[in-house]
Amino acid sequence: MLCRGSERAPAAALVVVAVLASGCMGREVGAECRRSGDGFLARDPCRTICLAFPMPCPGREAVTPNVCAGREGCTPGDCPEGQVCVHLNVDRTFCVPAAICPGWS
Repeated sequence: MLCRGSERAPAAALVVVAVLASGCMGREVGAECRRSGDGFLARDPCRTICLAFPMPCPGREAVTPNVCAGREGCTPGDCPEGQVCVHLNVDRTFCVPAAICPGWS
């Protein structure tokens, strides 16, 4: 015996799963992004992190790329072609587009 309204439950569950999955997927490396909010409540649309802060470039002023970073936890030389491994703080590294700063490639 079905409960009243249960015929809509599978469709509603599918919508919830789709919304959650789309939020988890996020934008790909190199996609344009902007952060919103501050501190713990800051959000961005990227899979990993939005590079929406000044980043030092060798021989140049710092740049604020406003693009999504790639894979976290890289080591130098193991990022996909066109990306380089960059330390964003003491213990976090990310593959980022090499074009952000020509001195990185």
